[in-house]
Amino acid sequence: MISKKDILDNGIPYISDLPENVEVTTRTGSSVSVQFIFNNSEDEQNIRLNSGDIGLQPFEMEYVQTIKGE
Repeated sequence: MISKKDILDNGIPYISDLPENVEVTTRTGSSVSVQFIFNNSEDEQNIRLNSGDIGLQPFEMEYVQTIKGE
């Protein structure tokens, strides 16, 4: 099992208190970073990211785009 310490020590972003069945994936390019947030459950989910609070309906996906240098 991979520990939180292993994740942080290797520079992998860690989101605490992520609800069960919610997945966050980040894709990073030279000028843009995009976080995709997936609710893989049959229940509405609310999560807090650095960019703010996000509410997701069952099986909904949202994304947050960040332009580097802004």
